[in-house]
Amino acid sequence: MTSHEPGSADHPYTPPPPPRGGRGKAFGFGCLGALIVLAFLVVVALAVRDDGGDSEELPSPTPATTGPADPGVEEPEGPEAREEAAEFRECVEENGTDPEKMALQRVTAVTGSRDLNRENAAAEVFTDLPGGRVGPSIGQARLIAGAFASCYEADNGTVTVYSADGNMLATGRF
Repeated sequence: MTSHEPGSADHPYTPPPPPRGGRGKAFGFGCLGALIVLAFLVVVALAVRDDGGDSEELPSPTPATTGPADPGVEEPEGPEAREEAAEFRECVEENGTDPEKMALQRVTAVTGSRDLNRENAAAEVFTDLPGGRVGPSIGQARLIAGAFASCYEADNGTVTVYSADGNMLATGRF
Protein backbone atom coordinates (compact mmCIF):
# COMPACT_ATOMS: atom_id res chain seq x y z
CA MET A 1 0.00 0.00 0.00
CA THR A 2 1.30 3.40 -0.86
CA SER A 3 1.05 6.29 1.46
CA HIS A 4 -1.29 8.20 -0.82
CA GLU A 5 -4.10 5.65 -0.95
CA PRO A 6 -7.22 6.10 1.12
CA GLY A 7 -7.09 4.18 4.32
CA SER A 8 -3.35 4.57 4.79
CA ALA A 9 -1.89 6.23 7.80
CA ASP A 10 -1.55 9.55 5.98
CA HIS A 11 -5.17 9.57 4.77
CA PRO A 12 -7.86 8.30 7.12
CA TYR A 13 -10.73 6.53 5.37
CA THR A 14 -13.53 8.88 4.34
CA PRO A 15 -16.88 7.54 3.18
CA PRO A 16 -18.01 8.39 -0.34
CA PRO A 17 -20.38 11.37 -0.68
CA PRO A 18 -24.12 10.58 -0.46
CA PRO A 19 -25.96 10.18 -3.76
CA ARG A 20 -27.73 13.28 -5.06
CA GLY A 21 -31.40 12.29 -5.11
CA GLY A 22 -32.95 15.77 -4.71
CA ARG A 23 -33.38 16.53 -8.42
CA GLY A 24 -35.93 13.78 -8.97
CA LYS A 25 -37.93 14.83 -5.92
CA ALA A 26 -37.93 18.46 -6.97
CA PHE A 27 -39.09 17.54 -10.46
CA GLY A 28 -41.82 15.27 -9.09
CA PHE A 29 -43.15 17.85 -6.64
CA GLY A 30 -43.03 20.51 -9.36
CA CYS A 31 -45.18 18.35 -11.64
CA LEU A 32 -47.58 17.62 -8.77
CA GLY A 33 -47.92 21.34 -8.03
CA ALA A 34 -48.59 22.09 -11.69
CA LEU A 35 -51.32 19.44 -11.77
CA ILE A 36 -52.95 20.87 -8.65
CA VAL A 37 -52.96 24.39 -10.12
CA LEU A 38 -54.38 23.06 -13.39
CA ALA A 39 -57.14 21.16 -11.56
CA PHE A 40 -58.01 24.31 -9.57
CA LEU A 41 -58.28 26.37 -12.76
CA VAL A 42 -60.56 23.77 -14.35
CA VAL A 43 -62.85 23.78 -11.29
CA VAL A 44 -63.01 27.59 -11.30
CA ALA A 45 -63.73 27.67 -15.03
CA LEU A 46 -66.56 25.16 -14.63
CA ALA A 47 -68.00 27.08 -11.69
CA VAL A 48 -67.98 30.36 -13.63
CA ARG A 49 -69.52 28.71 -16.69
CA ASP A 50 -72.27 27.10 -14.61
CA ASP A 51 -72.91 30.38 -12.78
CA GLY A 52 -75.23 31.55 -15.54
CA GLY A 53 -73.53 34.94 -15.86
CA ASP A 54 -73.42 35.10 -19.66
CA SER A 55 -75.60 32.14 -20.49
CA GLU A 56 -78.20 32.66 -23.19
CA GLU A 57 -80.30 29.67 -22.07
CA LEU A 58 -81.86 29.65 -18.66
CA PRO A 59 -83.79 26.70 -17.25
CA SER A 60 -87.53 26.84 -17.73
CA PRO A 61 -89.65 27.88 -14.76
CA THR A 62 -90.61 25.16 -12.33
CA PRO A 63 -93.62 25.63 -10.10
CA ALA A 64 -93.08 25.81 -6.38
CA THR A 65 -94.10 22.61 -4.67
CA THR A 66 -93.75 23.71 -1.05
CA GLY A 67 -94.53 26.82 0.92
CA PRO A 68 -91.91 29.15 2.35
CA ALA A 69 -89.35 27.52 4.64
CA ASP A 70 -89.30 30.55 6.95
CA PRO A 71 -92.58 32.35 7.64
CA GLY A 72 -90.66 35.66 7.82
CA VAL A 73 -89.97 35.63 4.07
CA GLU A 74 -93.33 34.75 2.61
CA GLU A 75 -94.10 36.19 -0.77
CA PRO A 76 -96.35 39.23 -0.35
CA GLU A 77 -99.84 39.01 -1.73
CA GLY A 78 -101.71 41.89 -3.24
CA PRO A 79 -101.53 44.15 -6.23
CA GLU A 80 -98.76 46.46 -4.97
CA ALA A 81 -96.05 43.76 -5.02
CA ARG A 82 -97.08 42.71 -8.53
CA GLU A 83 -97.09 46.36 -9.68
CA GLU A 84 -93.55 46.85 -8.33
CA ALA A 85 -92.49 43.67 -10.16
CA ALA A 86 -94.00 45.03 -13.39
CA GLU A 87 -92.12 48.34 -12.95
CA PHE A 88 -88.90 46.40 -12.36
CA ARG A 89 -89.49 44.33 -15.52
CA GLU A 90 -90.10 47.52 -17.56
CA CYS A 91 -86.80 48.99 -16.36
CA VAL A 92 -84.87 45.83 -17.24
CA GLU A 93 -86.61 45.55 -20.62
CA GLU A 94 -85.35 49.07 -21.44
CA ASN A 95 -81.85 48.89 -19.93
CA GLY A 96 -80.98 45.26 -19.15
CA THR A 97 -78.89 42.65 -20.91
CA ASP A 98 -80.43 39.62 -22.60
CA PRO A 99 -79.49 37.23 -19.73
CA GLU A 100 -81.01 39.68 -17.22
CA LYS A 101 -84.21 39.87 -19.26
CA MET A 102 -84.44 36.08 -19.36
CA ALA A 103 -83.79 35.77 -15.62
CA LEU A 104 -86.45 38.40 -14.89
CA GLN A 105 -89.11 36.07 -16.28
CA ARG A 106 -88.77 34.23 -12.96
CA VAL A 107 -89.70 37.28 -10.79
CA THR A 108 -93.14 37.01 -9.19
CA ALA A 109 -93.19 39.97 -6.75
CA VAL A 110 -91.07 42.90 -5.55
CA THR A 111 -91.31 44.89 -2.32
CA GLY A 112 -89.41 47.96 -1.17
CA SER A 113 -88.53 49.41 -4.57
CA ARG A 114 -90.72 52.47 -3.98
CA ASP A 115 -89.29 53.30 -0.55
CA LEU A 116 -85.66 54.04 -1.46
CA ASN A 117 -85.34 57.52 0.04
CA ARG A 118 -84.69 56.31 3.56
CA GLU A 119 -81.34 55.29 5.00
CA ASN A 120 -80.59 51.56 4.70
CA ALA A 121 -83.26 50.92 2.08
CA ALA A 122 -84.10 47.24 1.68
CA ALA A 123 -85.89 45.65 -1.25
CA GLU A 124 -86.99 42.06 -1.69
CA VAL A 125 -87.44 40.22 -4.98
CA PHE A 126 -89.49 37.02 -4.93
CA THR A 127 -89.07 34.42 -7.67
CA ASP A 128 -90.31 31.01 -8.70
CA LEU A 129 -86.72 29.70 -8.71
CA PRO A 130 -86.05 26.44 -6.82
CA GLY A 131 -83.32 25.86 -4.26
CA GLY A 132 -81.21 27.80 -1.80
CA ARG A 133 -77.86 29.63 -1.66
CA VAL A 134 -76.12 26.69 -3.29
CA GLY A 135 -77.75 25.23 -6.34
CA PRO A 136 -78.60 25.70 -9.98
CA SER A 137 -80.57 28.94 -9.45
CA ILE A 138 -77.79 31.03 -7.93
CA GLY A 139 -76.65 32.43 -11.29
CA GLN A 140 -80.13 33.64 -12.19
CA ALA A 141 -80.60 35.13 -8.72
CA ARG A 142 -77.34 37.07 -9.06
CA LEU A 143 -78.47 38.37 -12.45
CA ILE A 144 -81.74 39.55 -10.89
CA ALA A 145 -79.90 41.29 -8.02
CA GLY A 146 -77.54 42.96 -10.50
CA ALA A 147 -80.44 44.10 -12.68
CA PHE A 148 -82.13 45.60 -9.62
CA ALA A 149 -78.95 47.52 -8.77
CA SER A 150 -78.89 48.84 -12.35
CA CYS A 151 -82.47 50.10 -12.15
CA TYR A 152 -82.62 51.62 -8.67
CA GLU A 153 -80.37 53.87 -6.59
CA ALA A 154 -80.15 54.44 -2.86
CA ASP A 155 -77.46 55.71 -0.51
CA ASN A 156 -77.14 52.37 1.26
CA GLY A 157 -79.59 49.97 -0.36
CA THR A 158 -79.71 46.19 -0.20
CA VAL A 159 -81.71 43.85 -2.41
CA THR A 160 -82.43 40.24 -1.46
CA VAL A 161 -83.62 37.63 -3.96
CA TYR A 162 -85.72 34.74 -2.60
CA SER A 163 -86.55 31.33 -4.06
CA ALA A 164 -90.06 29.93 -4.44
CA ASP A 165 -89.81 28.22 -1.06
CA GLY A 166 -88.58 31.33 0.76
CA ASN A 167 -84.85 30.61 0.82
CA MET A 168 -82.47 33.50 0.25
CA LEU A 169 -80.69 33.02 -3.09
CA ALA A 170 -78.64 36.20 -3.47
CA THR A 171 -78.11 39.68 -2.10
CA GLY A 172 -76.81 42.81 -3.72
CA ARG A 173 -76.17 46.47 -2.97
CA PHE A 174 -77.60 49.39 -4.89
